[in-house]
Amino acid sequence: MNEHIENYRIISKLVLLAVNGSLNEQQALKLNNLIINDSQARDYYLECIATQVALQNIECISDQDESELLDVELWRSLAYTEMTAPEVVIPKSNEPVPTHTSQVEKRPNKINKITLYTAIISSVTLFFLMVTVLLTPKSEPVAVFTNSVDAQWGEGPDVLVPGDKLRPGSLRLTKGVAEITFYDGSVVTIEGPAKFNLEAENEMFMQFGKLWAKCEYNAGFMVRSPGATVVDYGTEFGILVDSRGNTNAYVAKGEIDLRVGSDVKVYKKSQRLIAGKAACVQDQSISKVDSWDKPFVRSVNEIEQARKLFGQNLIVNGDFEQDEGMVSAAQLHENMHISGWEDDSQAIAVNYKLFETNEFRVPDLSEEVLPPNRGNNFFHSLHNSTISQNIDISKLFYYVDHGAVSYDLSGWLGGWEDQDNPVELKLTFLDSNGNPLGKSQIGPVEPTERNNQTGFVRREKTGTLPFNCRTILVELQGRQLSSDDSDAADSYADNLSLVLNVKR
Repeated sequence: MNEHIENYRIISKLVLLAVNGSLNEQQALKLNNLIINDSQARDYYLECIATQVALQNIECISDQDESELLDVELWRSLAYTEMTAPEVVIPKSNEPVPTHTSQVEKRPNKINKITLYTAIISSVTLFFLMVTVLLTPKSEPVAVFTNSVDAQWGEGPDVLVPGDKLRPGSLRLTKGVAEITFYDGSVVTIEGPAKFNLEAENEMFMQFGKLWAKCEYNAGFMVRSPGATVVDYGTEFGILVDSRGNTNAYVAKGEIDLRVGSDVKVYKKSQRLIAGKAACVQDQSISKVDSWDKPFVRSVNEIEQARKLFGQNLIVNGDFEQDEGMVSAAQLHENMHISGWEDDSQAIAVNYKLFETNEFRVPDLSEEVLPPNRGNNFFHSLHNSTISQNIDISKLFYYVDHGAVSYDLSGWLGGWEDQDNPVELKLTFLDSNGNPLGKSQIGPVEPTERNNQTGFVRREKTGTLPFNCRTILVELQGRQLSSDDSDAADSYADNLSLVLNVKR
């Protein structure tokens, strides 16, 4: 049922284009295919044509000026006259009312010329539409639509589903990732935005955009661009074509032939590229690219796996529950390592029961100053300490480099009574070479924000990951500024969280 409804919607759109004279060859082929293969679609098509003809035969009627009918004072005067007029008595009469029969003269029906011309034009339009649909040669499919993630199309079909056969023609992917398998066995993964043409079962034209091709079974797959041609020799390679037609090619496996010019047979220069090499065609010349740092989406499955990183806490042991927390001062230096973090042996996981002991009893400790979903332990800084961990997000490069990843950093930070020993949770965003791209942090929490009482305060910060970010360095730093306690900094933290999401 849903398939028929979708066909009806497509037919309505194509009939309107045909009546307006803007139906192209690709759309005519699509309409022809629907009419031939679906009897219900064919009946609906005839109904659409009949409706279009009927609508065109309707004569326009101009609106009448009704301003006189809306004169309020006139109607009020008439109403007053009616109420004050004397009663009029009409005497009854027994005489029959005379009747008069008149001969109605029959006049010949006249057909409006505009209506006649409209009907003729509609008939001619319908005739040529049928001729176009039935006589246009039907091109054979050259590829199959395999899969996609968040794909939105600007040209061609509104929606593609896995298994759809694709014929030669233009497609524009405005957003997302699409995977197409050509009939020669080559699998091409395309990143939006991109505009491309399917030309043959082993050939395509890339107007602009990025693609990754896996040609493991047959050599000879070709990708043309406005300024270059890539011929495959059984390999995996990536192509990036910018808006000016400059073409970059990178080889992961095997070899390719990179040629200057988009003509497959006639070209001025060529260069053979092997695995690990890259080159660029620009201004009718080929130049070597020493290092390639622009990643390609190599499959839709790769994107689907990367998306699993969204919506979950990426900080390992951010609640400090993986270790046995200290419950007495005697254990202060027994276990100085916190699992999941790189540390300087100046921090420890402490059990909340410590606040119930005689040494560290907090008699008025309120639930309002403690994390509501806390576990057994929390972070305790001894003197000046820093613990850290690196979070690899390189698999999310497609979303990051489109500015589509937001982050939510949060945690409970605190300390002991009125001691000013701050704790901060810091993020440093790094590129693939470890260079910093930006920073973010929450904290510190001032003692006055805790009413100079022992406890925690929740802090949160949101933002967008910078372009080219591949790693996030997380650092939890406690500092001893107060001179009241020389044995420990008493900087506390718990329930640290870093969550990434796709921006909509």
